[in-house]
Amino acid sequence: MQDRKFKEKIKDLKRKGWKTEPAFCNLLHIREDPYQFLYDLRLLSDNELERLIFHFDFFTHTRTLKCKIRIQI
Repeated sequence: MQDRKFKEKIKDLKRKGWKTEPAFCNLLHIREDPYQFLYDLRLLSDNELERLIFHFDFFTHTRTLKCKIRIQI
């Protein structure tokens, strides 16, 4: 299950001294300030957040995400 692997990777990075937000964004290949990016996710509706997740296929993607939550999907 991909989400289990993702969780384990987060835990592994945290054991190596990473903070949660940078670890999360690192695994998702997000180049923005991790704190600001995750904070800005609050501005999205549930539907927009779901579309964002499925659009970038976070748990299996290989592309790099660089955005400012002004995403039109």
